[in-house]
Amino acid sequence: MTIKYGNRVKPAHKFVVSQESRYFQQMLENDTGGHITCKLEEAEEDLDSIDRMFAYIYHANINHLKRKRDDWQTSFRIYHVATKYGLDSLRKRALEDTMMHASDSGAETVVKAVQAMSIHGTDPSVKRAEEQLLGQHFLDLMQLPAYVTWMEGQPARALRHNRQMAKALMTLQNAPVNSRPSVASAVRKAFDSVPE
Repeated sequence: MTIKYGNRVKPAHKFVVSQESRYFQQMLENDTGGHITCKLEEAEEDLDSIDRMFAYIYHANINHLKRKRDDWQTSFRIYHVATKYGLDSLRKRALEDTMMHASDSGAETVVKAVQAMSIHGTDPSVKRAEEQLLGQHFLDLMQLPAYVTWMEGQPARALRHNRQMAKALMTLQNAPVNSRPSVASAVRKAFDSVPE
């Protein structure tokens, strides 16, 4: 089969893509044989993510086309492509990479990543990833005006997190210096237990 997306053309094997992708599996369910051409409607910024999806399908390795300048946005675009085309293992890996890149880049980047995740990601794994990022960086986040402003416009769950973080910060500030690491650990545990 031939797959076209944007200005790119990818020769592919029907058996291989249908084994890895629910999207192609459904498309080829009633295939009667012969060569087919499939056109994927994708935004220009997702074309590289599609390339990586096919690299993953054929090489089982997201790193096959990895670039030095990858960031959380690149990984999150791969996550969206993997979700759209039904590649669960790639979706999981791309979400892990999104979290890693955002976390490594500091609190301001975490805010941007969490904002993007909350707008575009509705599945439970994205919500868990958001909360994990918030939990890992909540002390730094509380000091960022952009985060506090963003949280003010969020639904009830985010506001509960905001109150939890405020309590956590006060607890840490009031704790003796030598016991702060253990207090931080207890606070993080409390933060993680905020109910749905």
